[in-house]
Amino acid sequence: MPRNYDKGCRSKTYKKPNPTDLANAVNAIKSKRMTYREAQEVYGINYSVIYRHVKNKDIKKQGGQTSLSLSEEKLLIDNILLYRRGKKVKRFGRSNMPGKEWAHSILTRHNDVLAVWLCQNIKRCRAAISRETINQYFDNLAISLEGIHVSHIINYDETNLTDDPGRRKIITKLGTRYPERIINSTKSSISIMFAACADGTLLPP
Repeated sequence: MPRNYDKGCRSKTYKKPNPTDLANAVNAIKSKRMTYREAQEVYGINYSVIYRHVKNKDIKKQGGQTSLSLSEEKLLIDNILLYRRGKKVKRFGRSNMPGKEWAHSILTRHNDVLAVWLCQNIKRCRAAISRETINQYFDNLAISLEGIHVSHIINYDETNLTDDPGRRKIITKLGTRYPERIINSTKSSISIMFAACADGTLLPP
């Protein structure tokens, strides 16, 4: 089946009833204030449509049906969000792996929660640093710099310009600004070093 179904010129067009009128018609019949034929005349909805909504609580949409129900898809999305937060979730079995068309369809149906972005690559050693480690470092730094003149406080840093190891698209929560992927980069790199004092003076190279 194609990803986006295109109706032919001879295909049947279904008229979708107004949800408010349909709900009023169902309530009128359940309260025995109208018959099906009377509700059809008043609300302009075919009596067979009203009958299905009165007798069936779960009405499926027209056309092809999804492999998973809406509740199952929501559970899958929750698992994806948990995995991006570091919570490990069991993967699909190899004998029943979903295809690209299924993934594209579920992204289209839930585009208010999930989005596809190009992720940034970070090494495992950087990803292993926790918030507690960073806070402890700055607490110790404040103690060690107490009483030192600003011209004697030098901040030295370097940055690496590496070959691009490639970027992949990943599924992540909608609104994520910096999606990342942990890899082991073995590409060549060039280091650029900077040193500056706390008073704003840049040291010569």
